[in-house]
Amino acid sequence: MRGAAGGPIVRAMESPRPEATISPDQSVMTFINVWTTERPDELVAALEPIVELMARQPGFVSASVHVGLEGDRVAVYAQWRRREDWQAAGRLAELHALLQKAYAVGTEAPAVYRVTRTVLGAAR
Repeated sequence: MRGAAGGPIVRAMESPRPEATISPDQSVMTFINVWTTERPDELVAALEPIVELMARQPGFVSASVHVGLEGDRVAVYAQWRRREDWQAAGRLAELHALLQKAYAVGTEAPAVYRVTRTVLGAAR
């Protein structure tokens, strides 16, 4: 995924790096934030520094930014080692300042989840 300036949303981390795994066997907390917007490119650009800030916080595992095919939604899927790590990151003053730019172009609907089941397709 590329940001508005053409750069990656999250820069590559040094190897070895954690991988996003969606499985009920993983002991991670999942945060999914679905944004509604009429300007998805601007919203993705506003989310880029937020995702990068979160990536530097203790307990952060991964984040993926998705743009809806209809062009009116942007979803952020993030994994954290513990809910407490996510909550601590959410109290950062820098985060709240960055969120103002995202709020200017979109409306969020955040929620916290746990994976209960994963179904994989047959290998081909």
